[in-house]
Amino acid sequence: MPSSVRRRKRRRVGGHWNSSPSPPESRDWAALPSDVLWDVFRRLRIADILCGAGQVCVAWRRFSIDERSLWRCIDLAGWNKRRRTAMGRVALERSAGQCEAFSGHDAGQFLCRIAASAPSLRSLHVRPFRRFSIHRPSAHLISRVIVKLPLLEELVLSRLILPNPDALLVALLDYCSRLQVLDLGRCVTFSPTATEVRKRCRRRTIKHLTLPRCVPHVDPVYITGGFEFSKL
Repeated sequence: MPSSVRRRKRRRVGGHWNSSPSPPESRDWAALPSDVLWDVFRRLRIADILCGAGQVCVAWRRFSIDERSLWRCIDLAGWNKRRRTAMGRVALERSAGQCEAFSGHDAGQFLCRIAASAPSLRSLHVRPFRRFSIHRPSAHLISRVIVKLPLLEELVLSRLILPNPDALLVALLDYCSRLQVLDLGRCVTFSPTATEVRKRCRRRTIKHLTLPRCVPHVDPVYITGGFEFSKL
């Protein structure tokens, strides 16, 4: 008999044999062992856990909350602003300070929340919600973010306008002694990086260093208003 033909169970009805399909085997998905759940959840994106698998049943939700290792790498790319901010807040809470890598968009004060909630952070990738965003490192990144991330090894900033990149670089060199990757290549600035700061970067032997592009004759309003980055 071909394997595609379902095996039927024969039973005697009214003096003759009758064939009927066997009932499907039921499964209790809530009773899956933790190692199997881990294998399932580790293949999912953070957003899929928060909006999908983590809502299947009480047992799966409890596992997604209690298993801190699921939240060591948080990637929230590809979601709208409101949902990203809400999901990022929940993901950081569930990580319980164990988050080591975060990738997402900068929502102002949320960047400070990342620094306060993830003291073990080693990798940070940030881009703005808008096409470009102006950052003033001395007031925001330096005082409230960078100084709280001494274990940072990789920092990638994209599509940010850095009015004073020297202040950002000096803070990274002073507070992030383990920094190995610093990629600011998709950011722009209106003043070239000071020679002394460049020398300090070389002395630190950062393995991958890309400084922001200097465009001194471009109006910031023109950039934030819709200038295509590929034209720079």
